[in-house]
Amino acid sequence: MSSNEKPLLPVYLFNGEDQLKQETLLKRLSSRIGSITDIEMNSTNFQPADIKNADQLLDACYTLPFGSAVRLVTVKDADKLAQPILDALANYVAEPSDTTVLVLMAQKLKATTRFFKALKKHYPEAIIDCSPKKRSELPALVRSMAVAQGVTISTDAAVLLIERAGTSTIALNTELQKLTSYIKASKRETISRQDIIAVVARVAEVKPWDLADALTACDSARSLQLIARMPDQSAPSLLGICVSRVRELLSIKALKQRDVSSIAAELGQPDWRVRNQIKAAPTFSRRMLIDSLTQAAEVDRQMKSGGDATLLLEQWLITFCTQKR
Repeated sequence: MSSNEKPLLPVYLFNGEDQLKQETLLKRLSSRIGSITDIEMNSTNFQPADIKNADQLLDACYTLPFGSAVRLVTVKDADKLAQPILDALANYVAEPSDTTVLVLMAQKLKATTRFFKALKKHYPEAIIDCSPKKRSELPALVRSMAVAQGVTISTDAAVLLIERAGTSTIALNTELQKLTSYIKASKRETISRQDIIAVVARVAEVKPWDLADALTACDSARSLQLIARMPDQSAPSLLGICVSRVRELLSIKALKQRDVSSIAAELGQPDWRVRNQIKAAPTFSRRMLIDSLTQAAEVDRQMKSGGDATLLLEQWLITFCTQKR
């Protein structure tokens, strides 16, 4: 063990939905333990379904390592463990084995559980936050992931990769590995948008609020692209989503005039849910938003009268995004 490394803890909790961060942490820890022991001989991996009772897991933790000073026990999806097993682990944390490193990997293990509280009391530094990045933070993360693989990618291309592959860091890392091999075969070091279009299949699901966000940004091109990627959503329902966003912008403008202390609270929404709308609302005039609602009502009438619903929706979106605000 390097003199700069902290001593190994008997228990670790990697808690959060960023699977890539979890896997990276586990690989790093396994490599460190593997430098002082035969990791294959001295490691046990569990899934919740493998653990029938608490004694089974505790026996693995108290098993002495073979020809070494330490062994590794890993439990994935630990937040799915039965409550009696988690309670037994809460007791174990108070007196853990000094020859075992127990790693629990969970997506949403609540801080209110006995185990979490016990671990925080005895080994607070063992709780590693693996919460996923916000979508707005992902392009920068993708760029840093690319550099780690010896290539570069522009912010614009990173955004496209996220649109096609989704927000899972595991999926993004996998696609970056493919792209890296692809461009290096051509003796290049920069991933372009064309490379992504050629290599990465579009698997990310489009969410209705993505369209509402594109509308808020007055990005007509992206709005039309998103509509094309939501064939299962009817044009009237998508129009309804857009109308809800316009009404929300109107409400925000009214609340700003009243100088309320918390617009999000007045709207009954969490801050993150309306942050972009609050920022964008001043860029729209009240008259423009009201006119857009009037036009939407006419579009809805024409849709119900047999008009081409998708065409009507697209025309309304283009008008909204391009008219003077």
